Amino acid sequence: MIELTLQGAVPHADATQSALLAEAAQRVATGQMDQATALLRGLGPDRLFLLQAYAHAFGCLCRMLSTITALSALGVFAFLSEIKWPRRKLCNAL
Repeated sequence: MIELTLQGAVPHADATQSALLAEAAQRVATGQMDQATALLRGLGPDRLFLLQAYAHAFGCLCRMLSTITALSALGVFAFLSEIKWPRRKLCNAL
């Protein structure tokens, strides 16, 4: 997702620039902002743009994971609510 954002910032990138954008996106994803900024020097995107791309990508990732978690919980709830558990009679020993 970060790479797509960077590709959008430099729409007419040649093969070399595309490779730099891909490497910079990997650096951003691993938190190496200084190295990513150094790779993109002269291409356009600055450090603030990289931070915004990072925040956007991981915000989307969090929303996707929370949606998957909620859907899984609903699926488990639906599955467990249909199971008829046998009831045991308790013996009252007097």
